[in-house]
Amino acid sequence: MKLRYLFSIILSSALLFAGCTKDEPTDSFDNFKLSETYLSISEEGGTAVLTVNSDKDWSFMETDPNDKDYKWPSWLTADKMSGAAGETVVTLSAEKSDAGREAEIKIKNGNLMQFFRVRQGSMTPVSATCKEVIDGPDGKTFRVKGVCTSIANTLYGNWYLNDGTGEVYIYGTLDSEGQEKNFASWNLEVGDVIEVEGPKTTYGTTIELVNVTVLKIEKALLKLPNESMTVRKEGGMYEFKVAYKGSGVFHSVADEYKEWLSVEEMIEYIPGIPSKLEPNPADTAVLKINVQANPGQGRVGKILVASKMSDGKDGVAATETSFVVNQEGGIADITVADFLKAPVGAAQYKLTGRVANIASSVYGNFDLVDATGSVYVYGLTATQVAKNDKSFASLGIKEGDILTLVGTRAEYGGKAQVGGPAYYISHIGHKDATVAQFKAAPEDGTLYKLTGKITNLAASKYGNFDLVDETGSVYVYGLTAFKVAKNDQSFPTLGLKEGDTVTLIGTRTSYNGTIQVGGPAYYVSHKAADSSDEGGNQGGNDGALTNPFTSNVDFEGVTSAYTDGKANVNGTEGIETLKLGTSKVNGEGKITLPAGTKTLKFYAVAWKGNACKLEFSMGGSVIATQAIAANDGATNVAPYTITVTASDCYTLTFNSALTAETDLTVKTVDKPRAILFGMNASK
Repeated sequence: MKLRYLFSIILSSALLFAGCTKDEPTDSFDNFKLSETYLSISEEGGTAVLTVNSDKDWSFMETDPNDKDYKWPSWLTADKMSGAAGETVVTLSAEKSDAGREAEIKIKNGNLMQFFRVRQGSMTPVSATCKEVIDGPDGKTFRVKGVCTSIANTLYGNWYLNDGTGEVYIYGTLDSEGQEKNFASWNLEVGDVIEVEGPKTTYGTTIELVNVTVLKIEKALLKLPNESMTVRKEGGMYEFKVAYKGSGVFHSVADEYKEWLSVEEMIEYIPGIPSKLEPNPADTAVLKINVQANPGQGRVGKILVASKMSDGKDGVAATETSFVVNQEGGIADITVADFLKAPVGAAQYKLTGRVANIASSVYGNFDLVDATGSVYVYGLTATQVAKNDKSFASLGIKEGDILTLVGTRAEYGGKAQVGGPAYYISHIGHKDATVAQFKAAPEDGTLYKLTGKITNLAASKYGNFDLVDETGSVYVYGLTAFKVAKNDQSFPTLGLKEGDTVTLIGTRTSYNGTIQVGGPAYYVSHKAADSSDEGGNQGGNDGALTNPFTSNVDFEGVTSAYTDGKANVNGTEGIETLKLGTSKVNGEGKITLPAGTKTLKFYAVAWKGNACKLEFSMGGSVIATQAIAANDGATNVAPYTITVTASDCYTLTFNSALTAETDLTVKTVDKPRAILFGMNASK
C-alpha cells in the first residue's frame, strides 16, 4: 500500500470515529467490509473474486477528484462496478500480459472508503540489457546497468543510459528516500556507471524507464575536459588533458591510426587539491601527441585513454574513453551525388550548385542543387567559423544564385546534409526583372531572373521558346536544367510545355538585332498550366515555395522558445520549426515580416493532448488570437514526426500592407507548448 493511502485511511478513521470508545482497525469497517485486500491474477490472464459486504449502496471509484493520480486501470475489468446493500460477489478479470502489473482500487460506501490491490504476474525486476529493455513489453520492471551518456534534466533526473547494446531514456530518478525532484542528491555525472530499476514505457518512439530506483553508482575514474581537437593538415605536436581518479592514465592508438597519430609522453602531472566539497578531487595528466602531415583529405583518429582502480579484493574498476583528433586536409571539389556517398566526418568538400528553398535567411539554411542531385545545407557563414555567426544575410545570396561553398558531410535524422557550418567561397548573383526591364538592360553579362508563360515552343530539344509576362515577350534561346557553359539538351527532362509558367535565369543577348535570353538560360522552377496551386513551386519571398512546410520569413525564440529543432512533416524531413513553451512555462517567439506583407500563412500544432491558443501582437498590442489543435506528433524531443491537414494551416491577414519590416510577436496562452512551421509572408 502506498504511504499516502495509509495516511488517508488513518485520517478518515480519526475523523469518522472521534469520540467513540471502540478503536476500529484502519482497513475494516463493521458496516463496509471486503473479503480480500489483495487479489492475484495469473500472467496468462484470468479472474479473481471479491466479496463486498455493505450496509448501503457502494461503487468502485473510476477517478478520484482528490487524487489526480488515481484512475481505474485500463487492463482490469469488473463484471459489476457498483452494488446494493448486502453481500455482492464481484469477478475481476484481466487479459494475458507479458509484464507484471499492479493497481490499487478504491471502493466507496457513502463517506466510507476501502482499498484493495490487484496484481497480475510478478513485479520482481528482471535484469536485462538495454536491447532487452527496448525489445521488452511496456509495464514490465527491468533492472539495467550502463553508462550515463548525457543528462537532459537535473531536477527530475532525466538522462540517457547506454550499456553497449542500446540506449534507454531514464525519465525521472527517485532519491534514496523514494522522492522525486531531488536528482542532484545523487551527484550523477556523465561517464558514471549506474544500475537502476523501473517500469518500461514507450513515449512516442522513445523507450523509457520511468521514476527509476538507483541501486548502485560507480563514479567515472576518468574524464576529458575537451573530447576532441582539430589540427592543421601540416601536422605537429599538440597537447590534451585527462582528469582521472584511478591509478594513472593508460593510453593506446589503434593500428589504423598509428601511421599518422601517436602519443609521445605525459609532459605534466597536476595533483587535485582536496576540499570540503570535493575530498577526492581528480588529478590531471597532460599528454603530448604527434600528428603527421596530411597529404590527402581530412581524416579522423582516436586515442583510447583509460584509468583503473583496484577495489582491494579481486575486482578492478575501470573507465575508458576516446579522445578524437580531426585533422584538416585537402578540400575535394565534388558533385552533390558524390557528396551524398561520402562518409559522415570532418573531411571538407567543395560544392557548387543552385540555391533553392531558403528556409532561414538568418542562419543560411537552404537546398543546394546541381545536375546530380540536391542536398540540404544546414547553415552557411561568410567565413570559416566554429559556430554559426548569422553572417549569411551579409552575402546577399538569393534563390537561383549559383553558389560555391565548403562544408563537411553531416547527417540529421538519417538524412544527409552539409554541415560545419559550411562557409562561403563565391557566388554568381542575379537581378530580378520583368521582360520589359530585361529588354532595356545592357548586354554586359549580368544574370537576370525572369518569370513568364511559355509560348511558341520551337525546339523541345534545346528549350527555345517565347517567354511572356504582363510587360512584354522575349525569345529564350535555350533553357537547361542547370547552369552549364554549353546547351546540354537537358530541356526535355524538365517536363515543361506551352502554357506553363517558368522562372529562369539568363543573360541579355541579341541575334541579328533581336533581343533574346541567352547563356544558355537555366531553370529555377515552374508552375504547370493545369495546376490549381496558386502559389506554384517557385520559391522565394513571395510565399510560393516548393514545399509548403518551409518558411520564407526569419523567426527566433524570445522567451522559452527554440528554433534549433526540426520536424518530419507529412514525410518531408528537415523542416525548421519554432517551438514555443516548456511543460510549465508559456513561450514567446518573434517573426520578422518584410515590408509589403499583407498576409502570413502558417502551420501550427499544439502539444500532444493539450490544445492551446496563440496570441499575436505588434508594437505591444494584441492583434489576433488563434486556437490550435493538439497533435500526437508534437511530443518528446526534436526531430518531431508530425502529420498535418489543411485544418492545421492558418492565415493572418493585415488590414493593409506593412509599410516597413515589422516584428510580429507570437506566444502561447492557456496551455504552454506549440510548434509553428511553414511561415510564409505574402504581398
